[in-house]
Amino acid sequence: MSKKDDNNFKNEMETCDDHVTAFNLPKDICPAASTLIEKSDSIPGEAIFTHDFMFLVKRITSTQMNINSEVTDNWAPTDAKRFYVEHNLSQTYQFDETFMDDGKKSINWYFKGRNSKYMRFLAYRWNHNMAFLTYKERIGIALNMRMTDESAEARSHIEIIEKAKLVRDSLNNQLDAWKAETGIPPQLIALLDGVEVSLADMIENGD
Repeated sequence: MSKKDDNNFKNEMETCDDHVTAFNLPKDICPAASTLIEKSDSIPGEAIFTHDFMFLVKRITSTQMNINSEVTDNWAPTDAKRFYVEHNLSQTYQFDETFMDDGKKSINWYFKGRNSKYMRFLAYRWNHNMAFLTYKERIGIALNMRMTDESAEARSHIEIIEKAKLVRDSLNNQLDAWKAETGIPPQLIALLDGVEVSLADMIENGD
């Protein structure tokens, strides 16, 4: 790698790390070269992830889909990635249920020697449609997930505010109706004139 390429790599890595930090994205998407990953975590390079994802895809094709190994033996990572995406393997074959549960189909033997943090990273990427992707591509998916979650939370807050508005308006209309009734003592009318339920009151009382 030339000095220019090395600088570009470092700049891109720094930018990606900044995005992960700024949006509080899961560290599971970070590569071993990221400054957000401790050396003590012993996370291997991206090539190991790709190797394991290749094995997992081929495992599914042979044991779950009865696809002859002659079809997959010469697959490159791009072929396995295409199959993983086209068949939505991240959702139809969740990591733990497919590969780690006890039983005849368990492949705990394959992962012997892999540390627990690496296994967490591997499972997270597999389950969230991030297998075979670059760091930048994984950040893109993580950001989409974050926006979906934030949008749902924002909609929930808006619904609460709208409900609070309706209740507030109803209560204030009741106050106006009481003040308009005949026979109400002047002292009570004077007291009611100083009462108005605000939206802030409604939201605070609803918490």
